[in-house]
Amino acid sequence: ACVYDLDCLYVNIPEFMNLRKRSINDYTAQLQCQQLENRIMEARLVIMDEVASKQASSYDMELLYQLVNYRSTNQKSTIYTSNVTQGELRNLVGERIADRVTGTPKTVNIELFGKSQRGCFN
Repeated sequence: ACVYDLDCLYVNIPEFMNLRKRSINDYTAQLQCQQLENRIMEARLVIMDEVASKQASSYDMELLYQLVNYRSTNQKSTIYTSNVTQGELRNLVGERIADRVTGTPKTVNIELFGKSQRGCFN
């Protein structure tokens, strides 16, 4: 989608959460965060990478919920990637987020098996 200029956005969720936390005391980070949040809300396709890479704080879960819920409610296409099972996802991010990520009628869950392919494209 990005290659064909289809208004696609890639977001690494742990990096986004760190930016959000820095924005509390850093004006530059605050501006970056506001711009990124607006792009997440408006892009036709968002790829949210590394969802549930660690146990989320209540602050992280509320922020993630707002983004996921907005995109779900407004029927915006979103691809979520994670290295956890659906059961682990529910434990790490809670029922509200997991339900919106995995439980909608148009959801397609794809499970990949095998060794990690990171770094194999060099």
